[in-house]
Amino acid sequence: MKTKITIFFILLPFYVFSQAPSNTFTNPILPGSHPDPSICRVDDNYYIVNSSFIWYPGIPIHRSKDMVNWELVGYALNSPKHLDVNDKTGAHGGVWAPTLRYNEGLFYLTVTQKNCGNSIVTTAKNIEGPWSEPITLHSQNGIDGSLLFDDDKTWYCWSEDHLILLREFDKKKLELKGDTVLLLNEQMFGDAYSHIEGPHIYKLDNGEYMLLIASGGTGTNNHNVSVFKSQSPKDPYSPCPHNPVLTHRGTNSPFSTIGHADIVQTQNNEWYAVMLGVRPIDGFTIMDRETFMVKFRWQDGWPVFDHIVLEEDKRPQLPWSPVKEVPYKDEFNTEELGLQYNFYHTPQKESWSLSEHPGNLRIYAQKPSTTDQTNIPIIARRITQAAYEATTSIDFTPQNKETAGLIAIMNQRGQMRLELFNHKGKTYARVVSHMKHRKTPLVRVVSDSVYIKDPKVILKLEAKGLDYQFYIGPNEKELKPIGKTFSGEAISRQRIGSYSGAYIGVFSSSNGEHSINYADFDYFTYQPK
Repeated sequence: MKTKITIFFILLPFYVFSQAPSNTFTNPILPGSHPDPSICRVDDNYYIVNSSFIWYPGIPIHRSKDMVNWELVGYALNSPKHLDVNDKTGAHGGVWAPTLRYNEGLFYLTVTQKNCGNSIVTTAKNIEGPWSEPITLHSQNGIDGSLLFDDDKTWYCWSEDHLILLREFDKKKLELKGDTVLLLNEQMFGDAYSHIEGPHIYKLDNGEYMLLIASGGTGTNNHNVSVFKSQSPKDPYSPCPHNPVLTHRGTNSPFSTIGHADIVQTQNNEWYAVMLGVRPIDGFTIMDRETFMVKFRWQDGWPVFDHIVLEEDKRPQLPWSPVKEVPYKDEFNTEELGLQYNFYHTPQKESWSLSEHPGNLRIYAQKPSTTDQTNIPIIARRITQAAYEATTSIDFTPQNKETAGLIAIMNQRGQMRLELFNHKGKTYARVVSHMKHRKTPLVRVVSDSVYIKDPKVILKLEAKGLDYQFYIGPNEKELKPIGKTFSGEAISRQRIGSYSGAYIGVFSSSNGEHSINYADFDYFTYQPK
């Protein structure tokens, strides 16, 4: 009996399951940077895909049976052949607005690779892959592509230059054919439909076709969901008299920028919409756009939302299906990195290892600095809450310009680093806050330096809203604050501009010089508070 108890307490931190059954669920359903959701049901399984922008691998795929408990099961663009986020991609490029659909035993995924490819389609028999090599549908000027599998034809609609366009899709050859048809021009209906994007077409039970779009701009609280109907996919569409059918403008909700939706019908004939939204912190967004969910019903052939997106809402009438959640502590004892980790741009294979020092994540010092627009030597995961703690154990003796440590980053223009560095042959630690918008001067704040006697130390970040405090010490019981409390504004969309939310992770850089050095990270923890 004693042995069993000991094993139980060893395993508990590593196998955390979702909370007990409840009649309600909490929004967002996918916290952290999960914008532009597209949802697809196959039998009793639900899948959501999201934009991933400059982070690699591209397009996270979540699976659920109850639409409340979601498990990350893989990525659709998970090799350099699928996705090459390179130096020309920029802070706003990468993977934009995927749509996931299923037809006759095959998953179809359409997405735009902005500044690193074109608008493409890829397919898979299994949601976890392998996914086929992408096939170009059209240029990257068109975005937000979506498929409709109709009775005898397949249609592809997309957004381009403030227009919603349509072409026929050959699902055997995976290519577009026929003429381009204009479905919607934002000038048709005045300023109420500015920045139209994110189109999806659905065939309704009565034979009509419904076009759902986002408009109002994804970075403002004017963002909304609007719908239109037609008698055929390419005939003129008429707006719903109650447009927008869903928006948070003019409300006092803690959620804003609600829009860019996709809808799904459950096997119990309930209808839900998933959409992006943000949770501002004193006017700043760090997680930025996350995935939310709300129920709707049909009235006179139009979708009707009885209320806005709520923090707590009645959950779908589906069997409660908990999933194994990501452990808060990773001791790097596996052969592969956990699915929760992403790279900043498509990584170089030789830049990191889990086998060179078993039980450690080794990151080799690469020439790019963390403020370069290129493949940065960062391995990180999404920040999912306003309050959290992140801790790592690092073993690193820097030389010359080398640095390594803990980093909170939105992109190369906005980040905070607790890093070890070399000064006159000795190791020191410091906190660096770097904030540079494309239209504003650089704001760089550096803390006082702390001498490090032992190359193996503990680094910790404690975030409470916009207050970011870093700590350092020989072990977790002897941590001391380093530097003042820094502002999380440095990794907010409002200060630096970004389409992707912030991440927290570890890095190693030689800052422009050739190096054979590396940093070993014994573990990494991320724990929302």
